[in-house]
Amino acid sequence: MSGILPIGVTREACWTQSIATGSRSFVEAVKRQMRSFVIGRRVRKKAEGFELRESQLPYKAFFDTGKNDIEGKNLWFWNE
Repeated sequence: MSGILPIGVTREACWTQSIATGSRSFVEAVKRQMRSFVIGRRVRKKAEGFELRESQLPYKAFFDTGKNDIEGKNLWFWNE
């Protein structure tokens, strides 16, 4: 499978980014069975049922501010 969707078909995040999707009882049963693997993940109500997934934070927020902090700190010259 090439990963390309047919024309007119869109990817639904609830199916591709969730651990479980369906009725509230099903999603909560999956959460109980996974125990410590679901720490930080919540059961969220959607238009058509419920899903178990974690909140997604922007990747840039963690790395953008600190990427210039290491400039000029390597003051050890190996040829001395």
